[in-house]
Parts: sequence; C-alpha cells; structure tokens
Amino acid sequence: MLESDGNKSVISRTSFYDAESGDTIFTVDVYDEVLKNPQKALKKEQKEAEKKKTQETKETQATQSTQALPEMPEFEETEETEETEATEETEASEKKQKEKKTEEKTKNKENKKNKNNKKNKNNKKNKNDKKDKNNKDKDKNDE
Repeated sequence: MLESDGNKSVISRTSFYDAESGDTIFTVDVYDEVLKNPQKALKKEQKEAEKKKTQETKETQATQSTQALPEMPEFEETEETEETEATEETEASEKKQKEKKTEEKTKNKENKKNKNNKKNKNNKKNKNDKKDKNNKDKDKNDE
C-alpha cells in the first residue's frame, strides 16, 4: 500500500506472476472493497445473521400462533450453541489482547518516566559535582 486516508487506499501492484503455473494472477481491480480487518466483518455478519434468524423465528411464531411449531432438531441447537460459544471465546480473547496491550503501554510509559527521572537526577548530580569542583578550584586559586 502506498497511501491511505482511512477510507481509500493507493496500492502499487494489482497482480503478480506465478512461476509454477506461468500465469499472471490479478488480485485487485478498481473499486474492489478490501477489508482491513476481516475478522470484525465476519463477526458483524454472524451477529446480523443471528439477529435476522431470531427475528424470523419471532415473526413465524406470531403468524402461526394457533399452530404448534415443530421442535428444532437437537443437532441444530448444538451447532448454534457451538457457534455462539466460539464467538464468545473469540471476543473474550480479543478483549484480553486489548487489555494486555493497554497494560504494556502503561508499563512502557512508566518505564520511560522512570528513565527520564533517573536521567534528570544524574544530570543534577553531575551539575552539583561540577559546581563543587569549580568551588574547590576557586578556593585553591584564592589561597
């Protein structure tokens, strides 16, 4: 990528040469959408699909309220539960990663602050040592 403003990006290559097959492979065309973080897009699609499924179920129940709905097969419930659990695990993992990054940033700031404090103390000490030496030299010259 050559440049990006957050919404649009400029890239340098739209194809590459595959030496094994001898073909030129085109990867991106003008106006293609390229996802910066496909995991977030996938999660969003999954949540929307779950929401739509829930809404459709409610609508079906409302229109067929006089008839009993057939029970969903057990394997579908298990599959949905596993998907939900996988999504929750992924979200928990991402949350931990964010917390870890925040913690690391805080530690880095503290370390930098401590280094600066130490540096300042050393500079003050060096200045004081220099003053003491100058005062001693001045006293010797006065004698």
